[in-house]
Amino acid sequence: MTRRRSTSPGGAIAAILILVLLIAALIKILPYLLVGAVVAIVAVYGIKSLRESKARRTTIASMESRKNALQMKYADPEIVERLLRGSVWIGQTVEQVQDALGAPAAVDRKCSKEVTREIWKYGRLGRNQYAVRLTIERGQVVGWDSKG
Repeated sequence: MTRRRSTSPGGAIAAILILVLLIAALIKILPYLLVGAVVAIVAVYGIKSLRESKARRTTIASMESRKNALQMKYADPEIVERLLRGSVWIGQTVEQVQDALGAPAAVDRKCSKEVTREIWKYGRLGRNQYAVRLTIERGQVVGWDSKG
């Protein structure tokens, strides 16, 4: 026996009426939802901009502070500029290397009768692979090898 479902026009009209009321309510609140979304986006963007601005000011102040410290330490503007660029040159002292590049990631020492040779390694690429290897003898750079 098949059951027949009856559809009354009253039920369909009630469903349509509810749908119309929901759409009307949504239309009334839609401008407020849009304004809320815009305000949220502006607030997030503003906070992000403030953070980036503060980070830039801090970085600039830090760079100026570092430059002033190096000028006090070395008194030679050319050396200071080379150190700020992170340059390496033959005859550069160990202290200047550290001021230019920071502490090495690893150091190998090889001792002979005449001299101790150190290999300072920077920029680890893999197992015992580094982007830059500086050769240091008697406290000064005597050579380097760089990859890439």
